[in-house]
Amino acid sequence: MNMSDAGPSDTERAALQAAAALIAGGASPRDLLDTVARFAAQLLSADYVAILQFSPGDLVEVRAAWAATGDPTVMLDGWSLSEDQVTRRLIDEGASVREEEWAKIDDAVGVALRHRFGVRASVGVPVLLGSHVWGALFVHSTRENLPGDAELRLEAFARLIAASVANARTRAQLQQLLDEQAALRRVAEAVARAVPPFDVFAVVAEELGRLFKVRGAKLIRYNDDGTGTFVASWGPLLAGTPTGTTVPTTGTSVAGLILATGLPSRVDDFGPVVGALGAIMRSEGLRSAAGAPIRVDGRLWGALIVGSEDPQPLPHDTEARIAKFAELVSLAMSNLEARAELQSLLEEQAALRRVATTVARGDRPAILTTILDEAVALSSVDGAAMLRFEPDESATVVSGSGEPAMAGYVGARIPLQGDNPAAIARRTGRPARQDIWEGATGQLAEMTRAAGITGSVAVPIRVDNQLWGVIVVVTLQADPLPNKTERRMGQFAELVATAIGNLESRTALVESRARIVRTVDETRRRLERDLHDGIQQRLVAQQIELARIHALLPPDEPARSAIEQVRHQLGESLESLRELSRGVHPAILSEGGLERALRGLVRRSPIAATLRMREIPTLTPSVEIAAYYLVSEALTNAAKHARGAAAVVEVKHSERRLRLLVRDDGDGGADPSQGSGLLGLIDRVEALGGTMAITSPPGQGTTIIAEFPVDIR
Repeated sequence: MNMSDAGPSDTERAALQAAAALIAGGASPRDLLDTVARFAAQLLSADYVAILQFSPGDLVEVRAAWAATGDPTVMLDGWSLSEDQVTRRLIDEGASVREEEWAKIDDAVGVALRHRFGVRASVGVPVLLGSHVWGALFVHSTRENLPGDAELRLEAFARLIAASVANARTRAQLQQLLDEQAALRRVAEAVARAVPPFDVFAVVAEELGRLFKVRGAKLIRYNDDGTGTFVASWGPLLAGTPTGTTVPTTGTSVAGLILATGLPSRVDDFGPVVGALGAIMRSEGLRSAAGAPIRVDGRLWGALIVGSEDPQPLPHDTEARIAKFAELVSLAMSNLEARAELQSLLEEQAALRRVATTVARGDRPAILTTILDEAVALSSVDGAAMLRFEPDESATVVSGSGEPAMAGYVGARIPLQGDNPAAIARRTGRPARQDIWEGATGQLAEMTRAAGITGSVAVPIRVDNQLWGVIVVVTLQADPLPNKTERRMGQFAELVATAIGNLESRTALVESRARIVRTVDETRRRLERDLHDGIQQRLVAQQIELARIHALLPPDEPARSAIEQVRHQLGESLESLRELSRGVHPAILSEGGLERALRGLVRRSPIAATLRMREIPTLTPSVEIAAYYLVSEALTNAAKHARGAAAVVEVKHSERRLRLLVRDDGDGGADPSQGSGLLGLIDRVEALGGTMAITSPPGQGTTIIAEFPVDIR
């Protein structure tokens, strides 16, 4: 009677219940297989039971075993199918096999079963996962035969084994997926935290190594010259390739194969691998390795590689798993590069904004210095210089920043003949670069080599559509300047051109206004001189002549009274002329300087005034005249319009600037925009390149502060 006729036996039911409980409880595959082997042996009164798994390469591995006597672990071994005719027949036919004539089987497995274990009969059934033969369940007996329905009875156990394997695979696949997702999530979190790129690379390498349970994981970035740089390494296998190591990637290593093909690759034996990287891997003790490419924006950026010291090669699906991981890492790298580009753009715009602000202030030395400082700080350069082209094929260094001590070249006149980017930019009017200085001719090339400069870029500066000069940036590093250097420096060159154009226009305007002021002052002085030396002198002479005539007349002469009256009127006219002459140009400035003139103003002031004035040098006439009129107008306004009672005048000179302060206690509320005399003073001060500020809150007096740039006479 077989199982289909009578139903399952108590042993079979117990086996099925035990196996089901183990599966439901999530027991390990090994526990389940040991249970199945034990129950199968009980069911068929077998002496030995083995559960086999078929592996790639025609290998047979024992996953569980049971023995009626002795230690079953002696059966936990593996062998090749070429040594096992019976098992080969089961695989080829995909069906149960029975062997009761082991004496005729002369392969290695047959001899071992016959002589070592005394086996005389065996039955094996395949364990199927779908249509695939995963392995087999074999029972062996030292008797001459096994029950005729043994195959049928074992099929239920084979299904239990298949269910266990499938369940274990599902759990393993699920766990693998969870592990991969967790690893990728941690990488994504590192990217989201905006940690530096090399910190992200380190996280990627560590997650890769832990995910694949290997002894070494590396992330390599491919360079344009055929080399690769290890940007991250994890695990104990670091001896030959710590982070930062650059090696040739030609050859048949995993990195070389990925670079050559752009596809996932593996090496299962480093013995025949050629190339420098293969030699390094052998020295690290690697037995096998696998990797997948990282592509960023469609280009081959680098590769993820794992390596193992185990004799067995890495699992056959390792490259595929790394490739899936690398796809998501590629997205992270793209995000990093996009964020880096965005940050670079923001920094660039901030730098340009700071330069534009400095340009608006109009301080030429500060503008040129700021532009170059920002250019050096923003770009991957070590130094920068601004050159102004001269008519004789030379250039003058007008500003410098960074290394090698570029500021020390300011003012130097450099011939441009020979091989150099500045000369090329002058000839072509376009940006130029030079990354190789060996063999370059000319004095500038010699200076460049002596300074240790390895590469430079020159960008033209155009002012009013005329080639004015260039910005030259340099590097002392082995790597050439980035390709975007010309574009970035072009933006700074545009600001330089704007600054120089504005400054030249502003300088021309200031110089023009200053010439007008000087002309007016010279006209005033000439008029004052003419009044003093001409009309005033004649009036004085006439006054003297009248006095002489008056003295000659008798006391009772009626004409004496008329002459005395004329003399009085003439004196008044002379005094009025002197006042007019003093308003046209204060002669006292020419005679006694600014300090004496201001003290005279304070003495004649209609309100109480105090002068606080430190000793100052003799200044140019235009500045002295402007200062005199400013104090005169301020004191007159305080008395005439603000009804002030007192005023303070302070004059200081420091760092080639003259500072005047006039403060009164009047009504305040002064407004130059209403057309007062203060507006003319502001124009005069600004015409000399100075500044003037008026603070006049109602009821709190008026304070005037003016500053002039001065040249000492």
